[in-house]
Amino acid sequence: MKVAHILSPFSRHLVNASYLFGAKSSLLVFAFVSNVIVSRYLGPSGIGSLSFSVNTIALFIPLAALGLDVLLVKQLAESKDKALVTVKTCFFLKLFAGALVQLLIVTFFLRSNTSPELKLLIIISSFALPLDSLSVFNSYNEAYLNTRTIFKSEVLSGLFSASAKVLSACCSLPIYSFSWVNILTMIVRSAMMYPRKILKFSLASFSNDSFDTKLAVRLLKNSWPLVISSITISIYMKIDQIMVFNISGAAQAGEYAIGTSLSTIYYLIPLSITSAIFPKLVEIKNANGDYYKAFQKLITTLTRIAILASVFVQLFGSYIVGWTYGNNYLDVTPILQIHIWSGILVFFGIARHRWILLEGLQKFEIYLDVTGAITNVLFNLVLIPALGGVGAAIATLMSYFCGSIIASVFIPSLHPPLKTFVKSLCPPFQITNSRNSN
Repeated sequence: MKVAHILSPFSRHLVNASYLFGAKSSLLVFAFVSNVIVSRYLGPSGIGSLSFSVNTIALFIPLAALGLDVLLVKQLAESKDKALVTVKTCFFLKLFAGALVQLLIVTFFLRSNTSPELKLLIIISSFALPLDSLSVFNSYNEAYLNTRTIFKSEVLSGLFSASAKVLSACCSLPIYSFSWVNILTMIVRSAMMYPRKILKFSLASFSNDSFDTKLAVRLLKNSWPLVISSITISIYMKIDQIMVFNISGAAQAGEYAIGTSLSTIYYLIPLSITSAIFPKLVEIKNANGDYYKAFQKLITTLTRIAILASVFVQLFGSYIVGWTYGNNYLDVTPILQIHIWSGILVFFGIARHRWILLEGLQKFEIYLDVTGAITNVLFNLVLIPALGGVGAAIATLMSYFCGSIIASVFIPSLHPPLKTFVKSLCPPFQITNSRNSN
């Protein structure tokens, strides 16, 4: 089947996606180059320790966030006249929660038998928890569709992060310098997000309208399902790297971190395509309600991109790793070649999420995430002791299959997108459908 035929319903929207992809991919290049330089400088063990500290804190970010980011956008859209008090209320809620979680984590690790270097990395990284309160500025810009501000802050903060990390490596600074760069990047990004002309806001503004207790209680009552869902997703996505560090050591964790970062680098493609095409799907649904054929073409396109990328890595994975990260990371190759196949299921999951939004079936996503998180932990417990990072890659692939495919089988409402995915894996069936549609 010709690619043009697959993409024809979306041509105008794919042009928009190409611009979005081009802009974000340019930033991704800078981040990739800086990561390569830092990885060569720190070595597998250093990257493993740094990755462990970052992922450990990321595991607790949902607790500090309190699920308020999405609710804040909704609240601002509904009550624009109370923007100031709403933003301040969410800010102080998240600041308190972040500081409390940080205190608990730091206390735990200070009392543990963790090495002094790792304790320092975790303590520095833990400042991300209270600083997550600054994400209210991002939510504000999302609510008021200030996309230029969001994009500008992402690009410039990304360039700052990449430049600072390269400079730290070139100056042979200690490993904890890179943790400080991550913290400073959060501050820089949030500062650029801050809507100075609209929100006259500062930490010293403890006036009577700074905090609305009734609003805080209402938001917390509505946010707990989002907190549970976010924690589940966080475990789903981060626990493997933490388990590899604890079971197989820092060097294996570093190799696994590099393998997964290479494997996921092209995930920007489905995110850009689905974001651009989603309005078209909404338009078709509102017009006649039947967007199944358009969704099938989208799934087929994404699946074939993921398969091509996976085959490419099987053929040239060792060259990619050796050329970019050097001979110290050649053991990353089998991890990369296994983990890359997860992309097929990830691409499907990204597209299915849009279908779930269209159908208003968000309640079922928690079942998929819980299934994936539980199976991920169980598979890792069995495979990491025997196979290290390779076992974690296999566990990730198997848990994605359980969370995306097996769990969907038992939820009838999710059978339609599952059927489109199965069809996308069967080229002969696709060709037959194409001829019939003509």
